[in-house]
Amino acid sequence: MSNREPFPQGSIDIQFKLTFKGGIYDSNVSDLYDGIEALDGFSKMLHITTHAYINQEVIRKATALKGAKIYRTASRPGSFVEVINVVLEHPVEAIATKVVYDGLYDFVKYVGAKAIGKAYSPKNRKVKKLVRDEPFISALNDSVRKPVKEMHRPIVTDRNVRVEVGKPRTPLLLFNEDSYLYLKEERLLDLEENLSCNVTKMNTLSPHGRIYLDSERKTVSYEADDGLSFSEGLLLSKSLDDTKNRRNNKINIDVRKLVDGNGRLLKIFIYGVR
Repeated sequence: MSNREPFPQGSIDIQFKLTFKGGIYDSNVSDLYDGIEALDGFSKMLHITTHAYINQEVIRKATALKGAKIYRTASRPGSFVEVINVVLEHPVEAIATKVVYDGLYDFVKYVGAKAIGKAYSPKNRKVKKLVRDEPFISALNDSVRKPVKEMHRPIVTDRNVRVEVGKPRTPLLLFNEDSYLYLKEERLLDLEENLSCNVTKMNTLSPHGRIYLDSERKTVSYEADDGLSFSEGLLLSKSLDDTKNRRNNKINIDVRKLVDGNGRLLKIFIYGVR
């Protein structure tokens, strides 16, 4: 954690460590493909999460990051510890620098834990507010799911390997065989038609939102398929309006459900609305 060259004056440098342990990594050797794919997955996850923390906006591509730059420091001799520097170009907090550090670390820990089905209650006040923001947080969880899976590539090859994300001296996240199996067992179920529901939250600029599904008796996150017609999109918007105005109108949707290894519903993909 330091404000130093070569980073711009006035920026805040927040360091993360990506550590590989177990298997071949204990001999100071890395499988090139596995190691690079895991690092690439972490890069995407960190870019997406940092952008969300700074801008309260979910991006799908790491290259869309705004307000920060992320650098990789030269690997340390004799170990497989990658040092990653998140450099906030225009600090988002006009208060103590420590709050900025704590907030981003807390947010990365929450997002990473959520991706592997682990419960974590944020400590930072800003992060507590962000994780209650729907559909923002559900869209972010969806966006980082694939990068987190990529981070598990060394574990696919050798179940004894562990991948750790941390501060310079403190661990934040642990990916291991258990988290790999959790992600591996996610399944996209067959299409179900004419499910009764009503929209509770949506973002008109993205395909993400939340919907109360009568058959589940609860609200779940959704992603609308690109193939939906304009009129189907209007039905989703009208359903949200009806919900806000306490009109008990329902719409019917065709969906595929994404479930984890225990059959718990993670989200739905909408392919038809009527």
